[in-house]
Amino acid sequence: MDRTTLCLFLLIFGIFYANESAGSNVRLENNRYRGLLIGIEEDIPENDQLIENIMTVFTAASNDLFIATKNRAYFSNITILVPTTWASKPEYEPAIQESLERGADVVIKTANILYGDNPYTKQPRGCGEKGTHIHLTPGFMSDLDFSEINWGPLGKVIVQEWARLRWGVFNEYPEGHSPHFYFTSTGRVEATRCSVVLTGRNKLLPGLTEECGADPTTFLPESDCRFIADPIQNINDAIASLMFMPSLPQVSQFCDNDPSSEGSLHNSEAKNKQNRLCNGQSVWEVMAQSEDFINGANPPISDTAINTEPTFRFVQQKKRSVVLVLDVSGSMSTNDRLQRMRLAVTAWLLNSVEDGSNVGIVLFEGTASISAYLTKITGNGVRLSLVEALPTTAGGSTSIGAGVMQAIQVLERDSADPRGGQLIILSDGEENAVPYLADTVTELNEKWISITTILLGEESSESLSATVESMNGMVFSASDNSTSTTLSDAFTGTISNAPSGDSRNASLTLTSTTFDLIPGSSQRLDIVIDSNIGRDTVFMITFTSPGSSSIDVHLTSPSGVGYDSGYSGYTEDTTDILYKRFLIADTAETGQWSVNVTNTDVNEQVVTIIIKSKPLVGSEAITLYTYLGSSDIDLSSSDAAPVLSVYAELMQGSSPVLGATVRAVVEKPNGESVPITLSDTGAGADVTRDDGIYSGYFMSYSMNGQYSVKATAFDSDNGTMIPISPGSQTGARPVTPVAIVPYDVAPTGSFNRQAIAESFAVVGFSESQPPINFPPGRIIDLVVVTSSVTNYTVTLSWTAPGADYDTGTATYYDIRADTSLERLRTNPDNTTRITAVDLLLGDVDSPSTPYSVEQYVIRIPTSLLSLNASIFAFTIRAVDSDNSTGPVSNIVSTRLTERFVEQEVTTTQPTEYSTQPTEYSTQPTEYS
Repeated sequence: MDRTTLCLFLLIFGIFYANESAGSNVRLENNRYRGLLIGIEEDIPENDQLIENIMTVFTAASNDLFIATKNRAYFSNITILVPTTWASKPEYEPAIQESLERGADVVIKTANILYGDNPYTKQPRGCGEKGTHIHLTPGFMSDLDFSEINWGPLGKVIVQEWARLRWGVFNEYPEGHSPHFYFTSTGRVEATRCSVVLTGRNKLLPGLTEECGADPTTFLPESDCRFIADPIQNINDAIASLMFMPSLPQVSQFCDNDPSSEGSLHNSEAKNKQNRLCNGQSVWEVMAQSEDFINGANPPISDTAINTEPTFRFVQQKKRSVVLVLDVSGSMSTNDRLQRMRLAVTAWLLNSVEDGSNVGIVLFEGTASISAYLTKITGNGVRLSLVEALPTTAGGSTSIGAGVMQAIQVLERDSADPRGGQLIILSDGEENAVPYLADTVTELNEKWISITTILLGEESSESLSATVESMNGMVFSASDNSTSTTLSDAFTGTISNAPSGDSRNASLTLTSTTFDLIPGSSQRLDIVIDSNIGRDTVFMITFTSPGSSSIDVHLTSPSGVGYDSGYSGYTEDTTDILYKRFLIADTAETGQWSVNVTNTDVNEQVVTIIIKSKPLVGSEAITLYTYLGSSDIDLSSSDAAPVLSVYAELMQGSSPVLGATVRAVVEKPNGESVPITLSDTGAGADVTRDDGIYSGYFMSYSMNGQYSVKATAFDSDNGTMIPISPGSQTGARPVTPVAIVPYDVAPTGSFNRQAIAESFAVVGFSESQPPINFPPGRIIDLVVVTSSVTNYTVTLSWTAPGADYDTGTATYYDIRADTSLERLRTNPDNTTRITAVDLLLGDVDSPSTPYSVEQYVIRIPTSLLSLNASIFAFTIRAVDSDNSTGPVSNIVSTRLTERFVEQEVTTTQPTEYSTQPTEYSTQPTEYS
């Protein structure tokens, strides 16, 4: 077998085997979901009943999922990750790559204040794209009888959330402040629901005993009116939808587009998130395009008596055992790579790896050697001894496999159990000597050892990253740019993106920055230590000219106390690694610190400042986690131009941090940097407003190779807040409707955070190809602000997209109007175009810059008024200078008529509505 065939075989084997053992990537094979991971937060007290309840609920969910997918899927095996704060048990296997933050499909975690105990799914991505995880609280899972009273059969509740997580569909009931009632194309009033045959009554909050009246300004039921579905549906085939109300006994299916089944037929006109984000598609239409069911994959099982009960296994993280596998081949002597690696590893050893961890070091070129066996981190002395084991010379060929084999020996020394061990491989080039990494994959999987790799330079090994990704490992990259921090950031990411289960003792990166400093010049960096951090605070400054007097560093605390080389927590290495480090005793002062650096050498120096701090005991610190929509961008395809979504999740505990300034920097393989602004506005790349997930697009591909991404977050001038009272978000729908009330917020105060994402690879780029023509982004927040039945005008508002998704300014807007919502959705070109003569405010030929709020006033065209219709609907597309047209927006409608069409919702007590014509104003809908 040649090497190419061997690599391909091992990669395929690695995908199967590693994912099976790691349990963090779910896959559907032969109708069985394998590898579902449920993680329990470390702060949750040990509770055997919780484990039993998890097993009970997900066993029920497996059967309900089988029914909901029409015999196509159920849960086969489930892994439960118990926290390190619980006592170990013989049945708890060691976790490999399983962690609450990376890979858990379901988390049992303290409540997000906006949701309370309502289950919900984090969905940062768009329609048809997977979410990150389902959030269940201890309150929801502890008393199953109470939860079933409040949310209905819990298995069906989980299936609803699973649909959002796995297939990227959305709820079909009103969320947040979205409308509970709407006008159909024919002018009827309907409750927002699916399917439309579900019967019920309209009742007023809070008691749900009084009849609803009509809002005299909108003709719709008043704002506190809620549709209460009849517990027993008289229509036999009223079986959908689970995305609307899973608590109804008859409801067991999702809505689809099959007209032969009225009881599950999709309601494309309802004003819900599914229609808004999925352009009116049914849940089943979206599901059918997923990897689980596309092209007829996983067809229905004929044996309906199949046992759907899943098996459960339990894993627990142990103290980190990691071996650094460092490249010292000849290419590491170029571009100052060896010294930069030594600096980055030193910073990692001194500032990032947790106390109690076990660290070893292996060096490899054509052969490999052990530089340090596993050593338990117990203090600064041990950390410095490991720094002494770092290499000082480089030369020879490259055999990553040789390094891996020696690292396995390090993990197994003295008959130690290697399971759960981690290898961090740094390499700057392709392998050119045996054994290759692919030769070690089988042994690594058999011994449950995970791999993370850091790729250094433009010539770094793509086969290495492919192999690591196939084993579900992490891949980071760093360029040869000497004024970049990506190498030290990558080492930090090996800890922050794969936590050991003790987040309370994890160091948070406040800043990591590099700059050139000419002789005799100084630079000052200000940084805020906020009130929830300050423990084990480290200021580390690295430089490039040897000598204790080559650089002067001075710290100043918020109260004016100075720190210099005479401070008791000061250490330095001014001859070899070249750093100066301050470890602040006790708790660092809250407020703004200043770092002053002066270059006292005759040569220009590259200076790096790294500042880290840990949360205070008993405090919940603000955390930043950065991730991407994809790990690979293939530009060789002729399909739609690929765009990368970048996400930065900013939270304090389980609650979102709102209104922050969040930016990302993408660094290309050649070191060129591209800034991106991330937003949490519910527009552009951001699906949900104010959920703490800040989103943006990247499209500036200019070469093949690995690209790195780092995000920075800090408080904004307009005020950054955290919610301090319940409200706003809905999550899983309770059996009894509740009022959505505005939530209170409190200021966060000043803070700084940085976090690095795993890297992504660009392939298929060619300079001979014409530039990629990206279309404008889709508008997803179109709303009707006001309407006038007297003047027949409508005021529309939306967030402006860009010419290329959210970049640049579009050339013009194509606004369409019609009396049919379905026609607007499926055939907008065959509808009425709004032109300048129809506009009282706004200019279709002058779109605003991206993320600006647009507001246009439209007079209904005479051609539509002549149809004597009661409802008028609108949609918008942006068009760029190359005439590329963006997707149609969500569709909105308004009633402009003096006639009233009686409500068609089947109720046992029909409501009387006023038919008096009036000029009215409707408030903009706040989409969640």
